[in-house]
Amino acid sequence: VVPEGVAPGTYDLLVVDPWEQEATLPAAFRLLSVEELSELVVGYRISEIGPQRVFAPFPVTVEAVDAEGQVVPYFNGSLSLGDASGSALPSTAGFFAAGRWTG
Repeated sequence: VVPEGVAPGTYDLLVVDPWEQEATLPAAFRLLSVEELSELVVGYRISEIGPQRVFAPFPVTVEAVDAEGQVVPYFNGSLSLGDASGSALPSTAGFFAAGRWTG
């Protein structure tokens, strides 16, 4: 657990065993600011869309993913949606929750 109020940055990890021996792992973890979290997103994935009916709306789930294809769980931004006909509604997906949006 990271204590509240710790500034974004790279930190060493200090481990102390029951015999009070210490070991340090330099640059073991990095705390990201909200802006940096958004930078982790390299793309978006649309989940499989189920059966559709003519002229009937259907839900779509969009996931914000990182370079490894993993959902970026703290992404809470939005993005524009569109299609070739220009008729996609809504025109904005967001705000994301836990890296996902359904609408």
